[in-house]
Amino acid sequence: MRRVLLATAISLTGGLAHAEPPDVAGDTDAVDGDTDGDASEREAPTATTRSNVEEITVVGKARVEQARQRVIADAADAGYTRVVRKDGRTMLRHERPWRGQIWVYDDGRVDLRRNPIRFEPRKNQDKPTAWFACIWIPYCLQPAGQIVSPNRLRTYQREAMAAIEDDVTVWHEALADAQTQARVDALPDQLLALWEHGTPLEGDGPALEGVAARKAALLAFWDSRTDTVWGERVRQTVEAFLRGVVQASDTPLTDDEIAAFNAGRHALHPLSLHRPAPAPAPAPAPAPEPEAPVSPL
Repeated sequence: MRRVLLATAISLTGGLAHAEPPDVAGDTDAVDGDTDGDASEREAPTATTRSNVEEITVVGKARVEQARQRVIADAADAGYTRVVRKDGRTMLRHERPWRGQIWVYDDGRVDLRRNPIRFEPRKNQDKPTAWFACIWIPYCLQPAGQIVSPNRLRTYQREAMAAIEDDVTVWHEALADAQTQARVDALPDQLLALWEHGTPLEGDGPALEGVAARKAALLAFWDSRTDTVWGERVRQTVEAFLRGVVQASDTPLTDDEIAAFNAGRHALHPLSLHRPAPAPAPAPAPAPEPEAPVSPL
């Protein structure tokens, strides 16, 4: 699974390697809400609830940033030590220009690129006095990034990707977790708006009229989530809403409606609105055996 999460490819023509973060089930629309328990017994969020949500968000962002920094550290260990940070991306250039650049974007993308022709001192670029050597222009022209052969460049890119691959996967997982948590926290209010007012879950279309259309929209949203750990977390939130609100209403989903939906579903497992069985209580610890009396000497 870790290999699947890191979708790497090296172009045969452009000398570009690319990694994308995993799709988190396309769950892009959300507003604040609650996810657990009976959704029919909803209360206004308390200060404690808001504090807990903010704490989760901060922890998630911190985990994402720590994972991104590990990717940058891996690249530095592989020789990509020249770091430039700008507009939501970090560019890392190798000490040897022919080995190219690694671009790390905040949204999880990773690109490996050919170095352009550069004009700078060959060493000690961070010292102003080093630029005096550039009075002789040819000395500071560095075309090596452009003249390296495509095959050689692809070899360097594979080596660079191998050096950062494991931590890129961890970073993508952290991004997916943070995004999914935000959507799961937000989803119940949006589901309620759909059920009570017909507000579409996705897009800006007209309000859905009638219970049948709203039921169909809830079921279609459940079915459209991807079969991943992130999509499953969203499905569980929808299932809790269906159990707590829809099934407690005057127009619940009937057994025939659920059976017809499951017959044509795309999800790997069927929709079930039976409440999960409570976890069994732990067995009581056995009572200690009484100590045998000590006979007097």
